[in-house]
Amino acid sequence: MHHFYKTFNLYRQSLSSQLIFQRLLSTSRLKQQKGVFGDIFGQKKTSHVQNDVAKIKIENQVRSLISLKDFEKEEIQNLIWIALDLKERMQGEGDKSPLLSGKTAAIVMEKDDITARLSAELAIKQLGGQAISFQPLKLQGENIKETACLLGGLADLIILGSSDVSITAALPDLQSIPVINLASDLLDPLQALAYLVTLQEFFGALHGLKVSYVGPGGPVLNSLLYGCAKLGIDLGVATPEGYEPDIDAMLYATKLYNFNREHFKWGSTLNIGNNLSKAIYRADCIITDPWLPEGLSEDDAKLRKKAFASYKINRQTLEEAGGSWRHIHRLPQRSGEVSDDVMWGAESLSQQAVSNRIYATMAVALHTLIEYHPQIQRPKFVRGE
Repeated sequence: MHHFYKTFNLYRQSLSSQLIFQRLLSTSRLKQQKGVFGDIFGQKKTSHVQNDVAKIKIENQVRSLISLKDFEKEEIQNLIWIALDLKERMQGEGDKSPLLSGKTAAIVMEKDDITARLSAELAIKQLGGQAISFQPLKLQGENIKETACLLGGLADLIILGSSDVSITAALPDLQSIPVINLASDLLDPLQALAYLVTLQEFFGALHGLKVSYVGPGGPVLNSLLYGCAKLGIDLGVATPEGYEPDIDAMLYATKLYNFNREHFKWGSTLNIGNNLSKAIYRADCIITDPWLPEGLSEDDAKLRKKAFASYKINRQTLEEAGGSWRHIHRLPQRSGEVSDDVMWGAESLSQQAVSNRIYATMAVALHTLIEYHPQIQRPKFVRGE
């Protein structure tokens, strides 16, 4: 325990010095930029969208993203709208004002996930903010409050990757700055949001789509259950026996799907089981996830590969399912979950989803820190609208 606190104190000193330096640097840059961009804090952007109903009003209050369960349908749609707006803005000739200039995000991870960390860093930096990443740190009950107080005094936003989502969820109650769940063993809301952005971008709607998920019942699936239930997406799930999603996520999604069917004509369907053919039948998009999490023992890896052997996705399987399918796989592929002709075929949206994770993270960061009005027309989220 003495060694732990010694390590933590060294980490805390390093954290303080880096954040203080970046805060001073950001403030200096902000003063230089005011003459060009104006004071962007609290500044309302003029939207080209004329329809008042289509405008977003995001209040300047602490709003964290721990789980998509905590967000209403309209809020998730707004995040997707903002992400698509930012993508067009960053890739086109539009206004690239540094919306988060003078803002600092502390990215703290228990274990280094390169894809998650880089997407968070790029998201903050492309918006003009400062992103400071720290070496993996084990957050435990005895130091979480101290860490929260430290970060709350030195940063504007905490982006935390903790295996225990309860630790991430506790931070907003300990400090008055927003917290974004980068990923945990239970939930990965940013990855799910990236998929929803990709689906909206490609298909031009979400409600009325049939999406299938094939893989382990982990954080991505749990988050998709919340998101798809709220947005009215038909969802089919196939996992091996013993690898089902979190029971609370399943129950919540089932109740919401049932409620929508009973009270609205547009109620969608949810099918969770072990039958691959049933889950992917006539799906618009099949989402797959790696079978083997990092750090798995050799014996556990063998057991997983055996359990998932009949769930491998190949072109023949998808063609037998029918429909004009598309496919998304969370990169990198680790265990041959998908055949190469599907993984890198013309139907793959995987690389698009990687890019969209950055824009999804941007959208959430803006949502938590400033009031922002998208410049593009609000998308039509319902097929046939």
